[in-house]
Amino acid sequence: MLIYPKVAFVDVCGPLEHFRLANFRTGRRLYAPITASVDGAAVPVAGSFLKIEPTCGCDDFPVRIDLLLITARPGYSAAAEDKSIK
Repeated sequence: MLIYPKVAFVDVCGPLEHFRLANFRTGRRLYAPITASVDGAAVPVAGSFLKIEPTCGCDDFPVRIDLLLITARPGYSAAAEDKSIK
């Protein structure tokens, strides 16, 4: 999952929880989700009350990605204009 500054915390944790739950319910590691920021640095959430520590930076993504999730509001407008994400 690509995360960026001013992302809503729930937009990161909510979707990722479904992958964790699938692993838990099956007793197998079906999914190995990772989070990535552009540079690998911690990302402040909207409201700046906490930061999310990503698994890696975009340059460290695995060679093969089965599914890429991109978080939504409220910071998506600024992220869409960020040339380093494109």
